[in-house]
Amino acid sequence: MAKYYSILGLFLLALTVSGQQKGLTPIKEKDSTIGETYGLVVGISDYQDEDIPDLRFADKDAIAFANYLKSEAGGSLDNDHLKVLLNSDASQAQFAGALDWLWEVVGENDKVFIYFSGHGDVEKKSLTQSGFLLC
Repeated sequence: MAKYYSILGLFLLALTVSGQQKGLTPIKEKDSTIGETYGLVVGISDYQDEDIPDLRFADKDAIAFANYLKSEAGGSLDNDHLKVLLNSDASQAQFAGALDWLWEVVGENDKVFIYFSGHGDVEKKSLTQSGFLLC
């Protein structure tokens, strides 16, 4: 059985290494069948609930991804197409409001990026249990 796992591990490693590319690939020019691009970026390092441990870099990771989406390589998203929620601004109510905003503005053929950097949890530990994002 250990031999099986070793072979499987080597196969997965080979797939991972062969699939990696260096650098960023710019988003292609607009196609007439592709609509607008929107982004919702959430990063929480400083949790308001004392029972949830704080993180060191979740908010910084979210800022880095938002900056990528604002760059030419990421699609040059402006404030009308990108919402960024960090730390105390990333409450459950703010996140729900941002999802409502997406629901209202996104149309057919539009593209949406949702990025979340923070804690997640499950109610029970099982393979089929749905997880939750912790705002």
